[in-house]
Amino acid sequence: GDSLKAAATSVCNLVLDFSKVTEQVVKAKVLGNIVELTRSMDHELRCMAVSTLNNLVYQADLHVKAATVNAIGWPGICELMHDPDEAVACEVFTLLLTLCHRANADIDLMVASAGGGLELVRQIAGRLDPCRPCSPVIWKQALLVLSNIATGTEEHKGFVMEGGVPELLVPHLQQRTPECEHSRLAAAWIVINLLYCETPEPSTTSGARARAQRLQALGVWAQLESMQDDPSQDVQERVTTALWSFKHLLGEDRDPQGAAPILPD
Repeated sequence: GDSLKAAATSVCNLVLDFSKVTEQVVKAKVLGNIVELTRSMDHELRCMAVSTLNNLVYQADLHVKAATVNAIGWPGICELMHDPDEAVACEVFTLLLTLCHRANADIDLMVASAGGGLELVRQIAGRLDPCRPCSPVIWKQALLVLSNIATGTEEHKGFVMEGGVPELLVPHLQQRTPECEHSRLAAAWIVINLLYCETPEPSTTSGARARAQRLQALGVWAQLESMQDDPSQDVQERVTTALWSFKHLLGEDRDPQGAAPILPD
């Protein structure tokens, strides 16, 4: 009832404001009670409970994130991703965004929780089918989670490449309505992160080049070329960065469509 919602709201605010309270929530096994609320029949309680978990893991140490992930479990996360209430689904993608933030160890935690990187990526990508009705906010959040995973190691980038994400990039980059601005931006960030080379070592650049070739074959480079006049300045800037990466990895004279350059006589 209302008293339960009030109590949940108080805990939600406390764990955001006081890091010491966060530790106590984990130690006192209050975490299990919060997770139970994510399974409530009341959509407001579910939403508030996931929001509390978001606040709990925000800028938290890895052990707090691990305790939270273990408490809710991967099946619980998957169920919430497909919650009929879009506000709840949006909150759980925000939770995943926080859990996959800051370090490769955070991404590894989620990979282990899901039972593998491909399972992790495929479940997230499952909410990105442009043919299914869905809130652009959920698209944005899901794409941002994948963008965070793509900031990781070569293995993490491989999960994104093999988990069905590349085929979804062009459809989301083509969403030109104002409400889809942020999902276009997030899709562009995925391209940038997949093509980023942390070091100039051949093993790193060869992986990035292979990813660039595959994305080019799927029409991503050509789509980005057509977006240089995007109505959003933020999108334009990210498009410029992504195009630079393609040209840097595949050559300035390479045709975005994949054809060999026409050489002068």
